Amino acid sequence: MPNANGANLEACTFIDERILNELFQKYWNSVYHICLKYTGSEIDSEELAQDIFFSIWKRRETIAIQDISKYLHGAAKLKAFNFMRNKNRARLEITDLSTEAVNNEHPAIQMEFKELNAYFSKFCNTLPEPSREIFLLSRNHAMSHKQISEKMNISLGMVEYHIGSALKCIRKKLHTFL
Repeated sequence: MPNANGANLEACTFIDERILNELFQKYWNSVYHICLKYTGSEIDSEELAQDIFFSIWKRRETIAIQDISKYLHGAAKLKAFNFMRNKNRARLEITDLSTEAVNNEHPAIQMEFKELNAYFSKFCNTLPEPSREIFLLSRNHAMSHKQISEKMNISLGMVEYHIGSALKCIRKKLHTFL
């Protein structure tokens, strides 16, 4: 698609500030919404979309893109997947550290932690079967959504749906406990 000066925005071999602004105006919403679809966080999605455009700006003199739309949408998916993978890894590390810290704490704190953990496990067992199995594969076995999808032969969307519904139920139940 030619811009006002006749330059083709679909194939970019050199990007100046004006072209980047045009790309930003044209593709920001779609890049943002792809990130939002995978992260579920408006703030994280804004940051990821900004990172994608900033990356293009940093490589503006050497970049050669045949189809900018495909490039940006693919970059958004990849950025969101990497973000979620790293976020899940960090969550696992925090869980490991918090368990280790509880083991070194006062006996009353250890007892509260054990109670909460037992309550959490008990509640997980009350989840409906597909949600329970999918949630436990995600949390206890640190499997990615894609790995669960492949193992259970279901779509990635179904995995996300079951984990999301399990988390909603758990939040409601744990809120009453806390």
